[in-house]
Amino acid sequence: MPGGSLCRAGGDVIAELTTDHREVDELFEQFEDAPPGSADRKRLVDALTIELVRHSVA
Repeated sequence: MPGGSLCRAGGDVIAELTTDHREVDELFEQFEDAPPGSADRKRLVDALTIELVRHSVA
């Protein structure tokens, strides 16, 4: 599960954003592969929502 954060001490903000972007891309790929209506899709939507909200407030 993604866990990147722009608040890591001493981190390069661009590198952190790039890592977060790749993690969210991976979640979207998993979402697209999951069957419609599946528990996996629900879990992925929840994870994507958390990551996108976290990113927007960082």
